[in-house]
Amino acid sequence: MTSSHDFFQPVHPGLTPPGDPYIDYGPALPERTGADRVLAIARDPETVWAWWEFPSASSVSLVDVERGTIATRPAGAIGTAFFPAEPGRSYVVEVDGRRSNVVRTPRRGPAHEVDPAWAPTPGEQEVLRMLSVQPDAPRSIGYPGGA
Repeated sequence: MTSSHDFFQPVHPGLTPPGDPYIDYGPALPERTGADRVLAIARDPETVWAWWEFPSASSVSLVDVERGTIATRPAGAIGTAFFPAEPGRSYVVEVDGRRSNVVRTPRRGPAHEVDPAWAPTPGEQEVLRMLSVQPDAPRSIGYPGGA
């Protein structure tokens, strides 16, 4: 008689120790996706991350939308790169003239405006005071129908 245990043996025996529950890791990821493109993500206020896949890529550049090219590096056919950036600016990444999506880095600190409908709690007020933000004088940020 065949048991269910016979049907659910690990595909990757080295990854599942004997006696542990079986985890299906699925098929191996392909080395290439076959999609020639470049993507950018604002990782934090001072970093833009880029990923690209182009068979003939030779260089990758970070471009400030208003100021122009900031940094250029050699690139391989498939790659990723972290670029230093400035808070609150818009960037694209270019790989041999092909542009990514536009990303905007967030500001470095918390917002200075406080929506009256979301007034800070006493504990949040203490944190805001420590961050040099004045929570006692909230300003409306212009929501329709807001105070």
